[in-house]
Amino acid sequence: MTQFEITGAARIGFIKATYPLVSLSVTPTRLEVNASIAGNLVFQPKDIVKIEPFKHSYFPGRGIQIVHKVGNYTKKVFFGAKEDPETLVQRIKQTGFLNNQDHVSLEEKKDIVSRQEQGSFPIKKQFALGFLLGWNALFVMHLFPFVKNALPGFSVVSSIGLSALILFLVSLISLYSPEFRRLYLKHGRTLKDIKKFLILTLIISGLMAANAVFLFFIL
Repeated sequence: MTQFEITGAARIGFIKATYPLVSLSVTPTRLEVNASIAGNLVFQPKDIVKIEPFKHSYFPGRGIQIVHKVGNYTKKVFFGAKEDPETLVQRIKQTGFLNNQDHVSLEEKKDIVSRQEQGSFPIKKQFALGFLLGWNALFVMHLFPFVKNALPGFSVVSSIGLSALILFLVSLISLYSPEFRRLYLKHGRTLKDIKKFLILTLIISGLMAANAVFLFFIL
């Protein structure tokens, strides 16, 4: 076995990502923990100090700890799956990753180092902050005096429905438009880094928008 990928959950620093939003993929030259916007961490063999089974309340008997020396990442990196942790560690060893210190190509090294320098969060922080501020403002639009004057029937239900609709559209466009994703993804990041999060957001925001429309017509 030279490579594998497994789905699970993760804790990166103090942020937790649940199953099935996380994947662990290992090749002879690369180990990646993809927890979507909770963090996307990529390592080459020389970055790893050790990988060991780890007991934690978040992963009852089924977690591994990745001890690394990448300064731009949080030191607390845990991954958990249905697979027994000792077996998972053995599978990682069987890829040859832990013993492959000097066999990473120059091109792959540059890619890994570039991503590490950007940190684990895949989205540009300025965009994330601006979007969160604007999106949260939609929740309270019905309280703004100019909105009350322009749209007398605009209520809290309308605010929730509009914010959910905006989130739904952003997620949908993100899934299908590389040009739109380039506006907010860091250099080198791809749809794979955030796809599971987008799909989950699409489902939740779609249900929220549908409920808001239903409530608007019955209230």
